[in-house]
Amino acid sequence: TEVRENPYTIKGSISAIYRQNAIKELIEDEDLYVDAIVKEWRPAGFTLELNYKGEKVQSFMPNILAGVNRLSPEESEGLVGESIQIMIESYSAEKNSFISSRKKFLKSLIPEVIEELVTQDEEGNYLKFQGTVTGTTKFGVFVQLNGYDECLTGMILLIKRTT
Repeated sequence: TEVRENPYTIKGSISAIYRQNAIKELIEDEDLYVDAIVKEWRPAGFTLELNYKGEKVQSFMPNILAGVNRLSPEESEGLVGESIQIMIESYSAEKNSFISSRKKFLKSLIPEVIEELVTQDEEGNYLKFQGTVTGTTKFGVFVQLNGYDECLTGMILLIKRTT
């Protein structure tokens, strides 16, 4: 943590080394997910406290990266105080600041969820799913499927019949 020339001394810290190593791993491992506590929500995003290998690291998560779908203000406020899992989106060395993404973590779950998704039973009957409408367009309705870790959104396509 400090080097002096006269008299030559080196001052160090084991805890600083642990912190440095934890931060280095967070920066370098793109597939790493971390538990975080949502400390505060503002219109621009969330202040998070990451807990990685016993080290507490501050981070910012923009609103747009808080979920696979856009969160309502009520959903955003509901995250304050909650523990969520995130992945690191980027790191700024100049600002010593992390940008976190819950969206990136949720998207990493999609391949596994799709592999487990069953749409028909043993007799060939289609299964019913429940979900929450997250958006509409002229051509369809987007539905977040319940029970799939908030990561799976489907689309009900509206087809106009011509007769």
